[in-house]
Amino acid sequence: MCLCALAVTNILTLLDKYLRRNDEEMIVKIIGIVFVVIGTIVSMIFWVPGLIDKRQLRQIMGNRYSMIYFIYFTNGPLLLIIGALILTYLA
Repeated sequence: MCLCALAVTNILTLLDKYLRRNDEEMIVKIIGIVFVVIGTIVSMIFWVPGLIDKRQLRQIMGNRYSMIYFIYFTNGPLLLIIGALILTYLA
């Protein structure tokens, strides 16, 4: 029983040292994951039929409707790509 407690304590100590040493890496990984999740959600919201009424949006925006595609690209696939690059190369 005492040997198991000692092993668990050693494992927790090693884990604690590892996590303290890699705080910057964890922050970068979390930022990458957040970018991927937000990019995926924005892409799904924009492309799943029925979630956004594009006809009404076109009517509201008028001749500035093409700006919607720029906003979509910067908040959808671009965040997804940046998040994937962060997770691949920086983390």
